[in-house]
Order: sequence, then C-alpha cells, then structure tokens
Amino acid sequence: MDVTKPLYRFMILQSPDGPEVKVTFAYEKFANFCYLCGKLAHLSDSCELRYEDGFEDPGNDIPYTPDLRAPPPRRFPPSTIRLAVSEGTSWRSSKSSERGKEKWKPGLAGSSSRL
Repeated sequence: MDVTKPLYRFMILQSPDGPEVKVTFAYEKFANFCYLCGKLAHLSDSCELRYEDGFEDPGNDIPYTPDLRAPPPRRFPPSTIRLAVSEGTSWRSSKSSERGKEKWKPGLAGSSSRL
C-alpha cells in the first residue's frame, strides 16, 4: 500500500445482471490518518492542504471520516464462552460433548457443581 496516496473510500462495482453497487471500505489496524487528504503519514492538523492558497476549512464536512477505520478485532474467538457475574452467580454452558442437550444453567461463581 502506498502511504503517500489517499485511502480509497469506496468503489463502484457493476453487477453483471443488475445495478451498480457502491462498496465502502474500512481499514484494519490503522492508528489514524488525515481526515482532509486521506493519507497515512500525518494527521489533519498538520496536513499540507491547510497551507495551500485558497484553503477553506471544511469544518464537520470532512472528506475522510473515522468510519474508514474498521472496529478492532474481537479479543475472544467466537467459540470462547464468557461468564457473566451478577450478584454472586455466573452462567456457564454444558460441556462441549453435551452442548445442545442442556440449556444454560446458573451456578455459583467458582463452583464446579451443577445446580
């Protein structure tokens, strides 16, 4: 990826048997980028566009937005089971071999016995 060029915000694709489709992009693992020019090498407050003759601050109507940043990846894989603790109880699933045979059961936090 050439960091001296602006990020792509979207692409228009022509469906073989239908209308055009606008596909928007979201980029993962980007710390931040310039919301004025879309480049990665600097932020908006130090953008060279600000120093060009005739520059008008776009205010809130910036061409590149934080929406181009993808949400951070989930910390837990989808198969990981989290425990929700409320007033001393936790919810846990049955063993993987029994999954689907039982409903979720409440248990005491840290308890290994079934209720």
